[in-house]
Amino acid sequence: YFPLSFEPERTTNPDGGYFHDQLLAIVQIRKIFPEKIKIVVKEHPTQLFLSNRSHLGRSPLFYKTLSNIKNLEVVGIESNSIELIKNSIAVSTITGSVAVETALLEKRSIVFGETWYDGAPNIFSWSEDLNYEKLMSYKIRKSDKVSQFLEEKAKSICTPGTPVPS
Repeated sequence: YFPLSFEPERTTNPDGGYFHDQLLAIVQIRKIFPEKIKIVVKEHPTQLFLSNRSHLGRSPLFYKTLSNIKNLEVVGIESNSIELIKNSIAVSTITGSVAVETALLEKRSIVFGETWYDGAPNIFSWSEDLNYEKLMSYKIRKSDKVSQFLEEKAKSICTPGTPVPS
């Protein structure tokens, strides 16, 4: 499952680095997962608001390119994201909070950019040597271990006096 990020936004550019173009990440996902495994892509709901069309909307060429990726399905914005996560082998994002949601739901996630939650259990940073076998051999950690990591990480990076994310 690959929920698209809203664009333009900082989460893809600059935080996505090389993967500022989400198509590049989706192509890498296709390389990691066997072709028999479907990639499900969901558009970011606010990307389709009429006020975002023109210079902020996604190009029709983006969707045309997606249609050329083998065994990929674009689902509607009404699709339930939590159900998509629960029914997925893994979830991929550039830097989105969906990776944290996925880890807490005790599923694997692949992240392509720089995040504050780097190193969290159940979350993999993309690398050239990441492959399906390595991903599937990883022992999923329980949600309490993920929560503990995130709380400690937040405490180590937050400015004193700011609330710790819950």
